[in-house]
Amino acid sequence: TSAGRLRKLASLQRCGRPLAVDMRPASSFLEEPQVWLDAADLLIYTSEEGERYWQLQRGALPDGQSRLSADPGMPYARTMVLAPGIIPAKPATQPVLRGVHPAIGPEDAVILWCGGLGPNDDPLTAVRAFERLQSPTTNPRIVLATFEDEGYDKDLLCQAMDTARSLGLDGAVILIEGIPANLRNSYLAAADLGLLLNRDTIQAGLAEPVEVTACIGAGLPLVITAGRAGSSLIQQHGIGKTAPAGDIDAVAGALAQLLLQEDKESRFAAARRSLAWPEVVLPLARFCQRPEFALHRELDLFLLPNPAPTTLGGLPVKAWSMLRQQGPKATLGEVSRYFRWKMGI
Repeated sequence: TSAGRLRKLASLQRCGRPLAVDMRPASSFLEEPQVWLDAADLLIYTSEEGERYWQLQRGALPDGQSRLSADPGMPYARTMVLAPGIIPAKPATQPVLRGVHPAIGPEDAVILWCGGLGPNDDPLTAVRAFERLQSPTTNPRIVLATFEDEGYDKDLLCQAMDTARSLGLDGAVILIEGIPANLRNSYLAAADLGLLLNRDTIQAGLAEPVEVTACIGAGLPLVITAGRAGSSLIQQHGIGKTAPAGDIDAVAGALAQLLLQEDKESRFAAARRSLAWPEVVLPLARFCQRPEFALHRELDLFLLPNPAPTTLGGLPVKAWSMLRQQGPKATLGEVSRYFRWKMGI
């Protein structure tokens, strides 16, 4: 975390108001996590997976209490999972995949790679699992798609296609590169299943689960790596399957089960309702209406002695800091109060 961010935190702590810390993007807090975790009255996460990770960093017990506290029963900050809300999916703009791509027939089952192609992603397991898939449908296809608004690792993509060729999957593993971003919803709507697989990394659990909520919005069942951000949403609503990172047989089995699953829409409807923006932001709105200090922060504010008066030599630094943070009016008011105090007025 940059020194500038920590200076901002110090000034926020002195303002005497409850402090909510948005732990997004998670990478911003990896260097000094304890400082931010201990300073907050409310911690906001984008997924339950991210919340569990930071709780472990804080030394939290399963019931939300902390080993770092002098009193084992003292709760730390309140926590809130604020997943990316679902924006209603736009209707497909044009037909894609079935009956359009020459290698995909009108009756073929389509499995769409919905993740990125970066250092944390694992398309190789997807290809190897597809080779073992015992599908009740004829001619299943897996589509590795890249969109023009996303960067990707070309070497990783080449490895995935080389793996497909070595397994004799020519024609069954289909690569489509540079798809226009405005066709993303069309591809999600045209697929039967989605795949979101990653390596076992910290970053995968701390990422924002935007791909997951996009698939939920489109009604696309997912096979997702257990522990990936958003995987708990899939389990909670029964709209997909999780598999351990790198477990080829588990992924293949999950794909086979989901291809047989029926009555998916009712489950997606419930998930969409719970992730609609009015529902997602309601806990945060309540906190903003009635902000409260966490117990450990209330004790800190009560027990810490009042700060010593600013010395004459320290006035310029304090005045400049207040001018930047609160503006000229508040600064002049503070200067006036200081001199009245010094003169005993």
